[in-house]
Amino acid sequence: MVTISHHCHIIYYFVGTFAMLCDFHRMQAWNRFLVKIENGIPKDVAKSIKRDHLIPLSRSTTPEEFEKKKAALLASVEWKAYPKLQEYMLNNWLKDDTHKVHTILINQSNQKS
Repeated sequence: MVTISHHCHIIYYFVGTFAMLCDFHRMQAWNRFLVKIENGIPKDVAKSIKRDHLIPLSRSTTPEEFEKKKAALLASVEWKAYPKLQEYMLNNWLKDDTHKVHTILINQSNQKS
């Protein structure tokens, strides 16, 4: 299985390549983070973060839509209350435009199908 770390190394060492993650594995990674007891996020809060912010973010079809949903996440009460959520998302998913581009490409191709 290719982890986020491996994903970043592939992109780093093979300049100009684009490594894609499927929606299932992205959501699985988010779920695993949210339910991990050490991260201190209660189950009901984890569900609302996923429902209100992560799923909508993952369904973005344009850069503008992605940025709007990202801004909503960053302005949310949950974001401000859980520093481990901030660290995880900023270091793994919002670090650069890679995941934004990936999300938009996947969603645009799904709409054409």
